[in-house]
Amino acid sequence: MKKFNLSRRKSLYYMAKLAKQSGTPECIARGVFWGVLVGWVIPFGLQLVIVIPLAFIFKANKLVACASTLVSNHFTIFIMYPFQCWAGSYMLGNPLEYAQLKQTFLKLLEDPSWNALLALGVDICVPFFVGGFVFGLCNAVGGYFLALYLVRRFRARKNKTAASIDGGTEEQPH
Repeated sequence: MKKFNLSRRKSLYYMAKLAKQSGTPECIARGVFWGVLVGWVIPFGLQLVIVIPLAFIFKANKLVACASTLVSNHFTIFIMYPFQCWAGSYMLGNPLEYAQLKQTFLKLLEDPSWNALLALGVDICVPFFVGGFVFGLCNAVGGYFLALYLVRRFRARKNKTAASIDGGTEEQPH
């Protein structure tokens, strides 16, 4: 139970940090959208180069967009990359073996560069990007609406609390 409470407290902390970002709830949610999408589609290491211009173009919160790319990180890419490539290969009608992909991506992580990724060839790169785009789009849309809901809810509660505090400071008639 203690672990759950700690996890919940951490979640509330990050929700508050998200809601306190500057901009409208929609601006913050767009940051989540673009960050998550880029986090799935663009290989780790080049994501900020892509997400920052997208955040400017689509008037998204830049800090939130950058932070949201962390959906893919040194810990998650070991699962994400082979899985999205495997799923992408099925979507394209040319299924690849997951175990083989996992080994291929472990080798790629020894030399994480565009050249090393492109050296894998069309048979792996195209499914990688197709799978990444499909999963990224699904997660980005979900992240957009979740962030929008959470920011609006947090700000509404904060405004309600502030209004009740302000209302309680005046003297009440007897």
